[in-house]
Amino acid sequence: NTTGINFFIGKLISMSSLGIYERTFKIMTLPGTYLGNILDKVMFPSMARFNDNDIKLYSYYKKGLTFVNAIMFPATLLLILFSREIVYIILGKTWLSTVLSLRILFLCLLFRVAIRMCDSVIRAKGLVYKSAKNKFINALILAVLVYIGHFWDVNGICIAMAVFSLISYRSMSVLVQKSFNKTLGEVV
Repeated sequence: NTTGINFFIGKLISMSSLGIYERTFKIMTLPGTYLGNILDKVMFPSMARFNDNDIKLYSYYKKGLTFVNAIMFPATLLLILFSREIVYIILGKTWLSTVLSLRILFLCLLFRVAIRMCDSVIRAKGLVYKSAKNKFINALILAVLVYIGHFWDVNGICIAMAVFSLISYRSMSVLVQKSFNKTLGEVV
């Protein structure tokens, strides 16, 4: 849910800038949301069946992450390359000034879907409290990054979101790593 962060951003930048950010963010989240929801509905029940078998669960997670990356990496590149056309089709030519913001936000896409994979495996292992603690810390980091980014208006906030996505993926990967007693290189 992005309501809280949008409220915070709305306190930092003008309403027109918030509208630009909100529209570009919504476009960026569409592909990841659909794929993430599908993966969550398919992967989580399967992972939950393996929650007592770390070897199977970890293998399933790694295969799922490989699958996600195989789809999302080229998709992300295509979305970045065709951001101008996407803005033109969805928002119209008066919004073409938002193309850079959208390209920056599309950098988040691969990480956002991978984070959902990490979250699914963490929930399957029953580590909901550790995940909640991690998400709380990440929310604080996001607030600081957005505050710093707002000095550069919408593009600064988009960069803050991209940096946050990387940090959030890293922290979720560390949580997965610790839950399976693996090295970080084995998890990501």
